[in-house]
Amino acid sequence: MKRLAFLLVALPLAAHAGGSNYGIAPGARPDLAGKVSEWPVPTPRFARDPAIAPDGSVYIAVMSGNKVARFDPKTQSFKEWDLPSGHHPHGLLVDRQGMVCTR
Repeated sequence: MKRLAFLLVALPLAAHAGGSNYGIAPGARPDLAGKVSEWPVPTPRFARDPAIAPDGSVYIAVMSGNKVARFDPKTQSFKEWDLPSGHHPHGLLVDRQGMVCTR
């Protein structure tokens, strides 16, 4: 009975989950503007899970390439590091000191 009660309480919450509009109607923020730029990752072998460092650089796990890449937005350039054989990083964390940890 407790599981059924939880399900009945959770159902209304589930209806609001997901989506990409986050409650903002299209055109509701006409004062926002931006620019999107793209750069090719040096080793495009399942590059994923970007993590922003305190200095604004972006670290990327290159899962199938067995590497970690760092993008420097100031110079608009990448640097890559090889990882130990078989590591295949799935994600990254960057701490407040800029140290990178892979998983």
